[in-house]
Order: sequence, then structure tokens, then C-alpha cells
Amino acid sequence: MMEPVEFGDWIDVADDARVEMFMDAASRNVSTTTTSDNGVGGVECAMCVIGVLTRDVVNVGDLDVWFGFASNMRVADADERKLATSSAKTFAKSISADDAKDTNDGGDSALASLDVRTECVGFGVMFADDACFFLQIANGPATRTCIEHLIRTSMTCAYHAQRVIHAMCDASIVVDASTVRMMDCRVDAWLIAPDVAHDGGIDDVVRVMSNQNDGNAGAADESWSANALACFRRDLMRTREACVQGTARLERAGVTVARSVESRVAVALGTLQFVGVGFDRPTAMRMRDDASERLDALKQRARAAIGMDINLSSARQ
Repeated sequence: MMEPVEFGDWIDVADDARVEMFMDAASRNVSTTTTSDNGVGGVECAMCVIGVLTRDVVNVGDLDVWFGFASNMRVADADERKLATSSAKTFAKSISADDAKDTNDGGDSALASLDVRTECVGFGVMFADDACFFLQIANGPATRTCIEHLIRTSMTCAYHAQRVIHAMCDASIVVDASTVRMMDCRVDAWLIAPDVAHDGGIDDVVRVMSNQNDGNAGAADESWSANALACFRRDLMRTREACVQGTARLERAGVTVARSVESRVAVALGTLQFVGVGFDRPTAMRMRDDASERLDALKQRARAAIGMDINLSSARQ
């Protein structure tokens, strides 16, 4: 149950004509190359940025009720998710009053188990000329065709590449992690300031890199409910600015090779998160049993040597 999205100056890739527009824009997409101090060489920097627009969803009976937009650069916090759940409960009571009468608690026991999940609405792509295309998950074939072409032919940049790649895989987009070239400004932030890029510090570094130091970020974020795509566009612009700044700083620090490696790791982790990791339970159980037998044998040897039982798990003993 989702109200229509106001696209404004975005191009909604919803038909063949707009797919052609996207392909044409992608063919004209360019990256930039920085120039070193001596005028020789340089580092390639993506100017095409891609992001994911999401919404919180609460299932109420047979309905999916949508609340609160967010993006790969802005994840809804705990308070927002609680508010979404509370709003869903209120909504559920308003549409199922008759059903609630059949229970002694007015239906509260069923409503108490409501969970919020996050679903992808679509992908946003901003090219070097600031043209913005929105590719809805609902337009499956068109979205898959465009995104697969883009990541196959162009260098892109993103905030949290792992999250973006995972969303692509969820949308049945074919991702070849060995060939995708996707810069990640969070990786840049970690390489630039490894001592502070932890426990939330990485986002602080990204804010500095994307010029979000005007003190108005919180006020701007409040408009997500009013104009999500305008806020989403702002996130894409911040991501691109952070990647541009990151490219310059990493080049000065001489760690651009590390960036190339870590960016590929981020893409690989996104696909791995989707596919999962194989786990051989019988083998793991045998390994556990073997380890337990060896541990028991060591305990027996220790007891024979010192004449008393000993707990090998105790550092003091």
C-alpha cells in the first residue's frame, strides 16, 4: 500500500523510450582524472553515482503499509522504526475494528507482534551532467536492463557499495563482482582516517568529505517525508562530492591502490551477503566432536600430572 512517488525533475525509466534515454546518457557518461602536482599521471574518479531508495514496510493482515523513506546513505534509526510500528498498529486498528472485537484484548495481542522491514523502492542514478534517472523495482525488466548495462560499461560511485550491490542482487540484477568498478566513499573515509573511522566515525569523515558541515543536516533530513526524491538527489550529490574529495586525498596520501582493492572487496561482500556462505553441518559437528575428544584427553593428562582436576578454560588455573 504505497502512495505515488512525485518524480519532479527525475526521469522515471518506465518504458522503452526512457530506457533508450538512459542508455544514451550512460554512453555519454564520463569519469574524470585527477592531475598530480607534477602534471603527470592521475587517478580516475567516477562521476556517475548510484544509490538505493528504500521504505519501511509493516505487514498488517493482507496489506503492506509503507512508512518512512530512507536511502543507502540514510538508514532509518530505531526511533523512526518504532514510530512506523506504532503508526501501523494505529492503522491496523482503524481498518480491523470488527475483527478486534472477536478478541478479549481488542486485538492488541496480534498487533504487538508487528515487525518493520525495509524494502527497496528503486535505484537512483545521477550522471556527470546531473541528469537523474529513477529505476523502480516495480519496472523489473527495464530496471534490470539499465543497471546491468551501467555496471558493465561504466565506473560508478556509491555510499556503502556492499549495501547497493546487495540491493541489486535482491532485485535479480546480474552482478559480476569480478568486473564491477564501483568506488565507495565509505572505503575512502576509512583509508583517509583509519584512526577515527570506526563506531560511527566513518560517517563523520564522509560528512566532512561531502561538505555537510553546515549544521543543517538534521533539519534537511526532516523533509524526507515531504519530498523523498529531492532528499535522495541530495544524497547522491553528497556521495559524488565525497568520492571526488576522497580521490584527491587518497592520491596525495599515495594509497589509491588500496582503494582499488578495498572497493572490489566491498562489491564482493555485497554479492556474498546475498548468496550466503555454504555451511557443512555434518563436517562441523565431526570437527566439534574431535576437538572435544582431544580436550578430554588433555584434561586426563593434566589430572595425571598434577593429581587433581583442572579446568582448561580457566585462565587462572
